Amino acid sequence: MGKYLSMKSTAALALLILAAAVFAPACADEPAGTTPPATTNNDPVNNNPVNNNPNNSVNNAVNNNPVPGKGRLEHVTSQSESMNANSTLMLKVRHKDANGQNVANSVIRWEIVGQSEGTALAATQSVTQSDGVATADLFSANREAFFDVKASVADDPEVDPIVFRISVRSKEFASYNVVADYQGSRPFTTNNVTVFLFPNTMTCAQLDYHVLLSAERSETRPRDAAGFPMRYVFTNLNNGSSYTAFAVAYADGNDKVIGAWGCNDDRPVIAEGNDPEDIVIEMQDNVPVISGRWNVTSRFDLSQAVPENVAQYLNPILDFFVDPAGTVVTLAADYIMEEFGISLGAFQGLVEDIVGVLLDQAINSNQTVSQVFTAAGDVSEILRNFQLQGQLTVNPNQVDPSGAITGGLIEYFTFGYRWRLACDPGEFEENPSCGDNYVSFNDADVQPLIGTFNGAVIPNPNYSPNQGRIWYHELAIEDHPVDFNYGQIILYLIEKLALPYLFQNNANGCIIDSLESLLACYVQCDEIFPDSNTFESICEVLLTELSGIATDFLTEQSLSYENFTFGTPADNACALYEKADNEYGAPTPPARFHDPQFKEMGKEQTHPQAGDLRCDWDVKIQFSADPTDRIQLPGYWTGVKTLDR
Repeated sequence: MGKYLSMKSTAALALLILAAAVFAPACADEPAGTTPPATTNNDPVNNNPVNNNPNNSVNNAVNNNPVPGKGRLEHVTSQSESMNANSTLMLKVRHKDANGQNVANSVIRWEIVGQSEGTALAATQSVTQSDGVATADLFSANREAFFDVKASVADDPEVDPIVFRISVRSKEFASYNVVADYQGSRPFTTNNVTVFLFPNTMTCAQLDYHVLLSAERSETRPRDAAGFPMRYVFTNLNNGSSYTAFAVAYADGNDKVIGAWGCNDDRPVIAEGNDPEDIVIEMQDNVPVISGRWNVTSRFDLSQAVPENVAQYLNPILDFFVDPAGTVVTLAADYIMEEFGISLGAFQGLVEDIVGVLLDQAINSNQTVSQVFTAAGDVSEILRNFQLQGQLTVNPNQVDPSGAITGGLIEYFTFGYRWRLACDPGEFEENPSCGDNYVSFNDADVQPLIGTFNGAVIPNPNYSPNQGRIWYHELAIEDHPVDFNYGQIILYLIEKLALPYLFQNNANGCIIDSLESLLACYVQCDEIFPDSNTFESICEVLLTELSGIATDFLTEQSLSYENFTFGTPADNACALYEKADNEYGAPTPPARFHDPQFKEMGKEQTHPQAGDLRCDWDVKIQFSADPTDRIQLPGYWTGVKTLDR
C-alpha cells in the first residue's frame, strides 16, 4: 500500500508542474499585449529551426503557412464557359485563407468530371502566384461536350472544391434537346423517366411502346419533386441527322410498368452544328388496358357448405345416384316420421319392395343407368362441378389512370355441368373437360345472372419470376350481388337433363323428366299390391311424396332478390396475363416492358411453383330473407379477352 501511495503522489506532482508551465504566462504580471516566446521545431526539408508561432504574421508570410481556419477557392474566370471545337480555354481560380488573404504557392488540383468527348486538361496541377491565382489550360476536341472541371486545394481538404461548367461547341456535331412534359395526375415523382431517340425512319404510329426496341440513344433518370417538364440533352449527333423522340414514365419503382408515354416525330435535322429547337414530348397516361369484353368461366361446388335444412334435401338427391336403395329408404323413413310421427317399422317391407322394383326395373335393366352408378355417382358431379359462363365487360371510361374500375358489368348467360358419360371410354381420365355440357339460362326458363362491380388493376406485390410469382398485375373485384335461382337450376339439371338422358330408352316407353315420373314409370303400385287396396293407396301416396319432398323445398329456395355475392378474396386478387402470345406467363417472364395490356384472367393451368393458376372467387349464398343467413364457399374462374374497347 505504501508503495502504491508513493507512485500516486509522484504522478500527481508531475501533473501540477505541467499545469503550472502551461498556465503561468496567463497569470504572470506582464504588460498587456506582450507576445510570449515562440516555440520552434525543425524544418522537414533543411532540418533547421523554423518559427511556427501561429500569431506571427511575418513568419507566416515568409513560410507561406496560411492562418489556421477554413480558406476558400474563388472563380476568377466565369463559372460557366463555352468553347469552340479545336480551341483552348484558360480557367482561373484564386485561393484565399480564412482572413481573406491571397495564398501563394498553393497547389491546385484540376479534374474533369463527366464525359469530355476528348477535351482534355494540359495539366492536372498548378500553383498559385502571389495574387493567389492558379490557371489551367483546357484543349477541346472536335466533338461537342458538356462536363465539369473541378478545382481543389491539394494539401488542404478543408477547403471546398469549386466547379466550372464547360460546354464545347462543334460545327460538325450538335445536340437534340428533348423535353418530356406530363401534365396528368399520376404520382411519378419517385420513379424513373426514360427518353429514347429512334431512327428518323421510325414514326410514332409504328412504335409499340410496350416492346423493348433498340434505340440509338436513351437516358434514364429519376423524377424529383420539381415535377415535369424534364429536359434531356443528347450530345454529339452528326450534322444531317434527325430522330423520333419517345418518352416513358414508370408507374412503379422497378421500371416494370409504363404509367405514361409520349412521342414526337417532327424529326428536325441538325445543320451546321446547331441544336434544333427543343423537341417537346406531350405525354399521356398509359391506363392499364383492362377495358374490353372477356369470356369468363366460373366453377363452384354447390354441394359444399349449404345450411343443414337445405342439405337434408339436397344430399339425398345427390346420393340417390350413388346409393339408390339407401336413399329411397331414408326418404321414406323421414316422410313417415314427419307425417305420421312413427318410425318406418311396419312399412319396412313395403319400402323395400318399392326399392326392389325400382332397382330391378329402372336401374339394373338399364345399361346406361348402371354405368352411371358404376362410375360412383357421376350425376352428383353436375352440382359438385357447377359452372357459369358469361361475359365481363369494362368500358374505357370506367377505368381511371390509376387502374380503378367503376361499374364493370358481369353477365352469366349459360350454366354448365360435368358428366363423364359424354366422353368416350377412357377419355375422361385424360381430358376431364370432355364431360362439360352447357345450357342457356333461357332454355332452363331461369333469369341470367347480371351484376355490376367495382375493382382495380394493381401491381402484384409479390412479383418474382424466380419464385413462381410470374404475373405482374392483378385484378381485384369487390363483392357484388346477383339474383341466383339456385333451387330452380338444381331441379333443371336433375329433372330435365340427367333423368331424361338416363332413361331415354326405357322399356316402358315413359317420358321421364322428374323424380315423380321416374317412380311412376317403374313402380306400379297396383301390380305390387294386387290384393290390398290399402297398401296400394299408401304406395301411391308414398311415391308422390318421395318425389315432391325435395323438389318442393328446392323450389322455395329460388329467392328473387340478390342472394348470390362473389368477389376476389381480399388477399388473393386475380392474376392478369399480358397480351402478347408466348411472351408472358408460366413459366417465363417477358424480355420487355409490362404493357399493361392483358389477354387472360388466370389460366386453366397448374404451374410447378405457383400451383393452380385459376383465379379464386369468394362466394356467399343467402338462403332466406335474413341477410345474415349466408354460407361462404370457394369458387374458381378464368377469363379470356375477346374484344378490345
